[in-house]
Amino acid sequence: MLSINDELKSKLTDLNGAIAKKYSPIFSNNFDMKIFLEQNIGTIVNLEKLSEKELSKIKEKGGLVAVDGSTNRKGGSFPHYIELYQGLAKSTNQDVEDVYLTDIYTPILSDIKENPLEDEEETDEKNRRLAQIEVKAALESVKKRPPYALVMDGGLIRYTIYAKELWEELVEFCLLNDVILFGTIKDIKTKIIGEELKNIYKDLKGPLYDREILFGFLQYKEMLTIYDELNKKEQSGFSSGFLRSSLSPNIVI
Repeated sequence: MLSINDELKSKLTDLNGAIAKKYSPIFSNNFDMKIFLEQNIGTIVNLEKLSEKELSKIKEKGGLVAVDGSTNRKGGSFPHYIELYQGLAKSTNQDVEDVYLTDIYTPILSDIKENPLEDEEETDEKNRRLAQIEVKAALESVKKRPPYALVMDGGLIRYTIYAKELWEELVEFCLLNDVILFGTIKDIKTKIIGEELKNIYKDLKGPLYDREILFGFLQYKEMLTIYDELNKKEQSGFSSGFLRSSLSPNIVI
């Protein structure tokens, strides 16, 4: 049987204690998180599952189309590698054909300088290609048959940065054809709640992430809608909220 190094066990125990200490002020019995959230962050609403009749209506209106992108890299350090990109738009309606788009990239054939500072140019190129192939896949799919709703992978703000013209075309099409457009994020890195907590409780230090604060707090099918004044993306026309969409204690945004 494998044994764990005693020093490693000790460090893991210390780490667990440090994390518990960091969040202890807001997880104590003296702190009412629900009151704080509704007074400072947003409104908690209860959602219900759609009935079979409602689901059938959504199907009749085109169903849902979900879009995702992926990238694979093969090779060594800059510039001796190749990246493969793929975008997929898939409909819940089986009579709507899936859309696959691909792209390929290598710095050997690009104008990027020899030694990019901290890989910034490489990262921008990767983000641009991935965002554009996802939006292109979405556009091709919705133009074949407008769905009831279009679900993009990740935050929508990145499309306004890396695929601005294509994104504006997609948004315009959705508005003209009454298509609901939204994105969903599983790996949440926001600190909206944490920053408000630190404004009130000055003894709280370091970054406090929403993912940890809301872990197991929201009940299944509960959603915390964020007030516009706290939503940094509101100026771009976006609204957002935290949702516990399954029995898992994790949330999505």
